[in-house]
Amino acid sequence: MRRRVFAFVWGALFLAAGQAGAQQRLELADLKQLQQAFCAMAEEHRPSVVAIRTYDLVTKGPRNKDEPKVLKKRDNHGTGFILSPDGLILTNNHVVRGAGHILAILYDGREFEAVIRGADVRSDLAVLKIDAEHLKAVRLGDADQVKVGQWSVVIGSPFGLAAVRGESSVTFGTVSALGRDLTGDLTDGRTANVYYYGGLIETSAAVNPGNSGGPLFTLEGDVIGVVTAIASRSGVSEGLGFAVPVDRFTKRLLDEIREGREFHYGYLGIQPTDDLRSWPGPRPVEPPRHVGGALIGYVEPGQPAAIANLRENDRIVSFNGELVRNSDHLVRLVGFTPPGTKAPVRFLRDGETRDTLVEVADRELSTRKIAEREE
Repeated sequence: MRRRVFAFVWGALFLAAGQAGAQQRLELADLKQLQQAFCAMAEEHRPSVVAIRTYDLVTKGPRNKDEPKVLKKRDNHGTGFILSPDGLILTNNHVVRGAGHILAILYDGREFEAVIRGADVRSDLAVLKIDAEHLKAVRLGDADQVKVGQWSVVIGSPFGLAAVRGESSVTFGTVSALGRDLTGDLTDGRTANVYYYGGLIETSAAVNPGNSGGPLFTLEGDVIGVVTAIASRSGVSEGLGFAVPVDRFTKRLLDEIREGREFHYGYLGIQPTDDLRSWPGPRPVEPPRHVGGALIGYVEPGQPAAIANLRENDRIVSFNGELVRNSDHLVRLVGFTPPGTKAPVRFLRDGETRDTLVEVADRELSTRKIAEREE
């Protein structure tokens, strides 16, 4: 009897060891398969990414009309990616803003002078054009379908490393968060009303200076964002990179600026907020968490919201037929609504649901008039 028990125990141990070995081999095979997917993804999509260098046109010594101008290299590098086979490239506006000369370096090392086809300051995006054909363009994805925790891939030219031979760097990570608003962190009092850094995708893939303007890919090879900023105390990657989402709004914006047309943002004349910690006066009634929405902190007199009888402490829960998640989402919804649109608005006031109709204004025209009135 004792021998049988020992035989059974040793058999069970060998069986368990065999299963553990098989499990280990299976896990290693899975990792190798994932590694193969990473390598295949990088090989396929690196040719669609370009390095960008910018220069200034300057003269040596005292200015003389007979002295020839020389190109002086600026300490400014960035990244872009190919939108179309005929040489349209997307990048950040801050990468090329004010540059006297723009150079795009392709993955095969070829260099082309680039001109700005169109730019949008508020979204920090710019479309360049180079004289080239038969280029490998990216496939634009849909950031609205992105989930937190999925793989993300950054390809670009950190610290200008790809600006010599065009061979871009690849980093992998995950989508860490969605809908990040960094407008207050990346702007100051003078520019907070000019630039908008909201609705951003946060990624743990390494992002460093020089990656700006580069693509944020899914593992399937769809571009879901344009790398724009990092959060860092040291000035280099600390695992917090941010990208402008490529969604239905951004695609409509790109359709305009790639044709050289100016994009017109919508405007209501309100300051929405989610933060009640510094709210002046009595705290407004907070609805149940599932209601969401955006609280109105300020209403500009004479602007669309005021005309539609919206007031401070109102909470907008629906705009133009779409539920509002938070204040940043509302800013995005309003901004990408064409001026002149008559949009239905549902809001909460003193716990009661109300409806109104607001005619969306042109942001640039409205803010210009407000600034002139305050001078």
